[in-house]
Amino acid sequence: MLQLSRQGRVYAKIEAAYGVQETLAAANAIRHQSIDFPADKFNRETLMEKQTGAGTIAANRVDRRESAGFSLEAVLRAGGAVNTAPELDPFLVAAFGQTTSVALSTTVASGGTTTGATLTSAGGLAVGDPVLITCPDGKKRARFLTSVAGAVVAWAPALPAAPSNGAAVKGSRRYHLTTVNSKSLTIAHYLVKSDLSAGLERQVIGAGVDKMTLNLDANAEPSASFSGDAKSFGDAQTKPGGFTTIGSAPPSGIVGEAMVGSTALLWLKAKIDIENGLWWRKDEAGVATASEMIRAKRRSVGVSLSTHVEDRSLLYDPAIAGTSQALFFQIGFTEGNILAIRVPLFEVKVPKTSDGDDVADWDFAGPANESADAANDAITLAVL
Repeated sequence: MLQLSRQGRVYAKIEAAYGVQETLAAANAIRHQSIDFPADKFNRETLMEKQTGAGTIAANRVDRRESAGFSLEAVLRAGGAVNTAPELDPFLVAAFGQTTSVALSTTVASGGTTTGATLTSAGGLAVGDPVLITCPDGKKRARFLTSVAGAVVAWAPALPAAPSNGAAVKGSRRYHLTTVNSKSLTIAHYLVKSDLSAGLERQVIGAGVDKMTLNLDANAEPSASFSGDAKSFGDAQTKPGGFTTIGSAPPSGIVGEAMVGSTALLWLKAKIDIENGLWWRKDEAGVATASEMIRAKRRSVGVSLSTHVEDRSLLYDPAIAGTSQALFFQIGFTEGNILAIRVPLFEVKVPKTSDGDDVADWDFAGPANESADAANDAITLAVL
């Protein structure tokens, strides 16, 4: 009986120990656009010996180590409420290395400026944390803390106007990079037959996010893709009895804003790529599948950004001068349905300039660098 991909269900969970299957439940549900589990259980090769015939002898096909992996594409949603982990939390944690959440609901006590204020309470806040600030125009804007001294905080980028005394300020959740990243996943995919009975059910364990891409579009919802190798592939565990989703439909780039430094930026598309440099240990004698996963290579973070050819001072001139710029994106202004990204040091390269018969565009690209050794601040994602 035929099976329908559109009815597929994905579940994923961070593993407590590398390559040890996690039991999946309804709460581990992941809405997705596409998923694949590239795998070869045997990776057979031909034992090359002299022979009379020209063909390959079946008995000379010998086994090699199993290979497995995954790739997933999904819409990037917030959690529906501040500090609620989004649906893609397991993949984001595995990609970035860590998530931090600060449950704080406070107000501006005094001294509000576009770049900071004295709060009624700053309990739990630290440099790098995102906060959600209610602005004089009624919009709720995300900002990232650059200093915390008691209840006195500073943030970046600057707000359009200083918040009023009594303005609401809330802590939130962020995903940030770590020097060590050994977070692995159990991921399962379940199809059903056309009569809704159980169909193909498969899973990988010991999966790591070696590559992640965040896609932002001025006229579409944000999305993310994740991929990497895994320890092993096989039939899935028993399908969970439910499919519990988190968050509502995300806003598109129509609802949001971006900044270079503290200047508003008009943009078309943006993409952020993280390559984690992971390595699966499975090259030694007596080992059939990976025994551990570590970061063996350097991590890289890259940014691509498209704009119309207009204000050259924001990115084009810095590209010519070889200077880095701070980037900020916010998608959505409704609390519980906001995503924000900060890239403090975008090393801008001279862009490609389109030369068609219509509006000219710039395609900027370059690495996102860290401020110091092991600062792990090349990119931060906030869910508010």
